[in-house]
Parts: sequence; structure tokens; C-alpha cells
Amino acid sequence: MTQIATTPILPAWFVLPLAIATVLVISAHLAAMQHAEMPATRRRLRQANGVVMLVATPMLAYAFGIATTRDPRTFAMVWTACTGLLGMIVLLAGLDILNNLRLYASQRRDLEARAAALRAHLARLASSAAAASADEQPRPEPVGDTPRDQRGSPPRRG
Repeated sequence: MTQIATTPILPAWFVLPLAIATVLVISAHLAAMQHAEMPATRRRLRQANGVVMLVATPMLAYAFGIATTRDPRTFAMVWTACTGLLGMIVLLAGLDILNNLRLYASQRRDLEARAAALRAHLARLASSAAAASADEQPRPEPVGDTPRDQRGSPPRRG
């Protein structure tokens, strides 16, 4: 016969301080994110993920450090909730990845369009500079119009 453990998975003196520290770090991250420069969609996704983490951390602390199998229904509900919250965190992280890929593609298209416009502008400048320098340069005299004695004769070999 298997004996079911009636003690928590980890001691509360170990789990609860870690959970408090984790909640403080997540809260500080959420507060710092308010002042960071980033696209609104990225900010909303990361704020939502941070809020879910703030809910999941105490729930996980309860599941690891307080919940026991003495009350199987509560134990199962707590662990089911933890699993669901962790799934939501992973889902929001995946959406953040997809959003970042979308933002990257948009920025790349914008940069390529700007580069093409700059290349076209540079080509126009180069052609107008070439046309202006061609108008300003003196034209060389044709070689066939000068008399032979002015051109000089080739040296004789002897």
C-alpha cells in the first residue's frame, strides 16, 4: 500500500521568501516597463504576462509550500490552477514572439523603403552633378585641326 505524503512538497520557510522576492522583482519590472520606450503592443503583452506571473507566483508558493494531500480536492485545484497559469504565461510569451516578428518585418519594410528612396535621391544627385560638371569643363581641341609642324614630328632613329 502506498502512503500519501501529508506534508508540503517543500518547506514553507524556503518557498515563501523566494516567492516574496519573485513578486518584488516582477513588480519592479512592471513599474520599470512603464517608462521604457517600446511599441504599445509589446508593452500590453508584457504587462499582461507580468500580471499573470504576479498571480501565478503566490499560487505556486502555496502549491509547493503549503498545500498537502490531506485535502485532495484543494490540492488538485491548486495544481490545476498553477498548470493553467503557467500555460497562460507560455501562451503570452509565444504571442510576444509573434508580435516581435511582426514588428521586425514592419521595421524592415520601412527601412528598405527608406534605403530605396535614398538610393534614388543619390542617383539623381549624381546625374545632376555629372551634367553640371560636363557643362563647366572646357572641350578639348580636336587633334586633326592643328597644322603638322605645330604638333611636332616624331624623333628620328638612326
